[in-house]
Amino acid sequence: MYTLMKELETSYDKESILAGRPNKDDLLVVGIGASAGGIRALQCFFENVPANPGMAYVVILHLSPDHDSQLQQLLQHVTPLKVTLITEKTRVQPDHVYVVSPDQHLIMSDGHIIPSSNAGIEERRVPVDIFFRTLANSLGPRAVCVVLSGTGANGSMGLKRVKECGGAAFVQNPREAEYNEMPRNAIATAMVDDILPVSEIPEKIIAYKLNLGSVQIPVDSEKRAEEEQHALREVFTHLRLRTGHDFSNYKRPTLLRRIERRINIRNLSSLQAYAAYLKHNPEEISALLKDLLISVTNFFRDKKAFDALEKDVVPAILQNKKAENQVRIWIAGCATGEEAYSLAILFAEKTMGSIDDPKIQIFATDIDEAAIAVAREGYYTLNDAADVSPARLRRFFNKEGEGYRIKREIRETILFASHNFLKDPPFSYLDMVSCRNVLIYLNHTAQERVMETFHFALKPGGFLMLGLSESAESASDLYTLFNREFHIFQSKRIVQSNYPVPESVPHFNFKEPAASQAVISQENRTRERVMRNDLHQRLLEEYAPPSMVINEEYDILHLSERAGRYLQMTGGEPSQNLLKLVRQDLCLELRSALYQAVQRQIAVEAQGLRVSIDGQSENVNIHIRPVFRQGDIANGLILVIFEQSMEDAGGQVILSSDEPLARQLEEELIRLKAQLRASIEQHEFQQEELKASNEELQAMNEELRSAAEELETSKEELQSINEELRTVNQELKVKVDETTLAGNNLQNLINSAEIGTIFLDRSLRLALFTPPARTVFNFIPNDIGRPLSDITNKLNYDDIISDAEAVLEKLLTIEREVSSIDGRIFLIRILPYRTEEDRINGVVMTFIDMTQHKKAEIVLRENQAWLNGQKEAFQAAMNGQSLTSSLNPLIRTVIDQMDGEARSAFYMTPSGGEGLHLVAGMTEEYAKDINGFQIGPESLACGLAMHTGDPVITEDIEEDPRWEQWRPIARKYDYRGCWSFPVRTIGGPILGTLAIYFRQPRSPQQRELEMAAIITHSASIIISRYNEAVERAQAEEALRLSEQRLKNLLKIREEFISVASHELKTPITSMKVYAEIVEERMAETGNHEDGELISRLNEQIDRLTVLINLLLDTTTISEGKLKMNFTDVDIKKVVAEKLGDIQRAGTHKFELQTEELPLISADAERIGQVVTNLLSNAIKYSPAGSTVRIAVRKEKERIQVSVQDQGYGIPKAHQQKIFDRFYRVTTDNFDTFPGMGLGLYISAQIIQGHHGAIDVESEEGKGSNFSFTLPIKS
Repeated sequence: MYTLMKELETSYDKESILAGRPNKDDLLVVGIGASAGGIRALQCFFENVPANPGMAYVVILHLSPDHDSQLQQLLQHVTPLKVTLITEKTRVQPDHVYVVSPDQHLIMSDGHIIPSSNAGIEERRVPVDIFFRTLANSLGPRAVCVVLSGTGANGSMGLKRVKECGGAAFVQNPREAEYNEMPRNAIATAMVDDILPVSEIPEKIIAYKLNLGSVQIPVDSEKRAEEEQHALREVFTHLRLRTGHDFSNYKRPTLLRRIERRINIRNLSSLQAYAAYLKHNPEEISALLKDLLISVTNFFRDKKAFDALEKDVVPAILQNKKAENQVRIWIAGCATGEEAYSLAILFAEKTMGSIDDPKIQIFATDIDEAAIAVAREGYYTLNDAADVSPARLRRFFNKEGEGYRIKREIRETILFASHNFLKDPPFSYLDMVSCRNVLIYLNHTAQERVMETFHFALKPGGFLMLGLSESAESASDLYTLFNREFHIFQSKRIVQSNYPVPESVPHFNFKEPAASQAVISQENRTRERVMRNDLHQRLLEEYAPPSMVINEEYDILHLSERAGRYLQMTGGEPSQNLLKLVRQDLCLELRSALYQAVQRQIAVEAQGLRVSIDGQSENVNIHIRPVFRQGDIANGLILVIFEQSMEDAGGQVILSSDEPLARQLEEELIRLKAQLRASIEQHEFQQEELKASNEELQAMNEELRSAAEELETSKEELQSINEELRTVNQELKVKVDETTLAGNNLQNLINSAEIGTIFLDRSLRLALFTPPARTVFNFIPNDIGRPLSDITNKLNYDDIISDAEAVLEKLLTIEREVSSIDGRIFLIRILPYRTEEDRINGVVMTFIDMTQHKKAEIVLRENQAWLNGQKEAFQAAMNGQSLTSSLNPLIRTVIDQMDGEARSAFYMTPSGGEGLHLVAGMTEEYAKDINGFQIGPESLACGLAMHTGDPVITEDIEEDPRWEQWRPIARKYDYRGCWSFPVRTIGGPILGTLAIYFRQPRSPQQRELEMAAIITHSASIIISRYNEAVERAQAEEALRLSEQRLKNLLKIREEFISVASHELKTPITSMKVYAEIVEERMAETGNHEDGELISRLNEQIDRLTVLINLLLDTTTISEGKLKMNFTDVDIKKVVAEKLGDIQRAGTHKFELQTEELPLISADAERIGQVVTNLLSNAIKYSPAGSTVRIAVRKEKERIQVSVQDQGYGIPKAHQQKIFDRFYRVTTDNFDTFPGMGLGLYISAQIIQGHHGAIDVESEEGKGSNFSFTLPIKS
């Protein structure tokens, strides 16, 4: 910030700026500064700005550079003025509003606004001050600044510059500001013209502009009317009486311009009206005084000038200065102290840290007591300290709150005092005087007197520093030029000064208007007489004894030329009191004499007083002459005359030689008694005053105690209010966060919806639009605020404005489907804009691009038609209709999609044939004409498509030479174009072709090719399913015939088995009988040679008997005639009996495990049959000598019988089938064993007949475990 502020402190001609006299036709530029809470204030401000104010407005919103500012759109929404975002150098034009993004700052130069990037933190901290300063430097009295809601002190420094250059300053009332720090800091400068609600500021500025030039006070008094002359006299009289300041030595044009400005600010019509306003509004006198005494300065103002001081002046002053010496500097017109502290810092940097350095004493004075109070405080805001480098801030300032305070060691080097160097006694023996930007306000005569005063105050060779618009070259006899560029001069040494010590300046001499030449002559004579009187007065002062005039407080009002020799300036705060200025040798006697003269109202003399002046001792007599003349301006004043008496070096009074010594001693005694009496009276009087003061102090203490109690109560109330405010702030922050989140959600919703939306106010002016709206309207950012009717659009919609007006009038919603000039379709909805308070503030229009939706609708309708055609075709195919009937719906779909301008047909190859034949779509006559159409590479249309598997498109048959042979048929049936598409399943064979015929030549579109692909795919499914259905019907018929033959064979087998088993049973029985007879005969004869044969015969007969029984059982089971004879059976007994029968073979080992078991209800014979079968299989399918384990146990509510062998085992693939009829395991191990596969089948049927279950567990190579369970008898 320090660097930037120094760059902005460029030289500018302040005197010419102040001399400017704007009028209502000039372009005024209004700079508006705001920060936090400023958006709402700005909107309120511009809502009250008329359409053609004739001014330009520049808005500086102090926000974070990362902030995404929408200020341009927000302001355009509320003002008819054009709002422009500044991105490049722009000339200012009336009736425009200029804004800048937060990452840039603006400066004003030569009628242009110039943006610059905020490269450093300083630009980001004070953008408002930057612009206000350059605005003031550029436009002077044509600049207006406005400070609105915000935090910090941004804008206050720039406001000072605007006021310094004659501009106007307005501030938002802090009570209504959302954040009041910026307004309060601006008000604290005491330079604000008016403090108003933000809604009233625009009107005030416009009134100020319209009044510019309406009141012009002539500079020449002869040109002023009598009424104006009288009114002007009243204005200055009010100023002098109320403030004590006399402006007779100030430049009249400047004074009159300031008064005119106050008249404009107060919106008054004449000087006379302003004089009356002053009379009834005393606060305006203070405001006028502030305007006349613009106290504006800043730290190290004009950096190059201070660099010159640091480099050349300060070392020259400090040269040859020792610790016992003192550096004395006077800052005349110090304002709020920044310049005084700047000089103190320069000297401190050169002297601090060394014991040999001289003491620095700086006197800083100004006639503005409010500015002096600020200077004494030594506290400055961050913005005030912006001109101080960071290093100096750290060294010479203490951070305190939101600002900086001067360190004590710097503060103690400066004495601040209220002082008017035009009439008050100056300081003396000074090393330097700095009086910058003050002389430009004074007339030439006053400037000369000031030069004399400063020369009197400076020691020879002392330095004088003036402002860049000021010079001491007119007093070349008093000063020599030291630095021309920065206006630094040095005091000359002269033998005797011809210039008197400054005295009271006479009042304004307001002359009457000239009436005639005689009057002019009379005035000239009067002027000559005045000059002679002045000469006489000067001669009297030169030869008369030194004297002075004081008031009743003993303050010096005027002193003669040589009276200063009896006065002596002392360190500390300067004073005008005679008793503090008179030499100490005279103080006691003078105090006593003054007291007697005032109390007794008589003339008093103090004689024979000894005083030491410049090392010489002399006697002096003091004469006190009070003035008591009622009605005279001199009434109450006191004349003090210093008369040097004739005495010897010893200090005795010189008397006549005949006067006796006793007379001298008597007079001395009388004089001493008189002094003593006066001292006693003065002491008694002061004692009475002290008593009264003590009583007053006691009363004040009581009041202060009461006030302290009230303050304590107020403090508690404030603490309570602070707690409430903290709670409210927390709630507000939550609401702000919610609002921010809602705003972000809304913005993201708008962006994601991609729906063009525009917002219009009640006048149908554009207030806001979303980016997608640019696809409909030709929007640019500057269109905000323009009527919608002025903005071009791309719609075929002439009634858009009338529809919007109808929505506003009738509060209804209007929907329109409108096309655009580029062929798109938009759904437009126009509805009222309702606020949360249910107020209608305008119209909202939304534009939804329905183009793709409409295209999708068309595609959907086409697809629906295709689906309907396919559905109908598939339904026909599923209902078993003919292939032609199934394909006809697809043909109708093709014709419908071609707008009825086409015909279509399906072709297939006949079974076992090579040519094509018509299946569906064309007439029988056409089918006969194309019968035998060949398939191959030399073919065309459908034949070629059938051969290659690719579509064949003939756009114009008449132009295709391949159609020459078939062209007559095309002409006969009236078609010029032919598209052929192969019909095939994915990865399958070509089943046929689809042909589409057109009366006119035609090339296919992508959508038509997609439709053909869908139709051919559907046709391929139908044809494939049709072929599959035919093949399936044929297969089903063949299967039915096979099943019928199988049933017949099974029936024959069953009949054969039944007959064979019955027929064989009788021969077997006979054979058994015959074998027994033979065996008996052999026993009778004793012939046993054939016994073994007979034994084998019996075995074969037994086996045959078992086989026949199995066949009979199988027949019985298949006929459902298997009968059971249930009795109470002891299952252990049955198992033991059957095991006994088997054990006789003696080939295997057996283990039987049993337990106590209940009886069961079963057929003992059939259960025995099952056990025998399982035991026989165990022996058959296990090696001889192996062990067979039989277990009979109870398992819950059932009896389980298991037979486990150590045989070959059964493969898993056969385990679930071994209980089927005639099933035998076909492996190498089992093929060697005889059997029919009926034993386990019959066993399973017997167990199922007992409501039991049979199962097997087996593992190849480890044996099998067969088990069955039977229910226990209940």
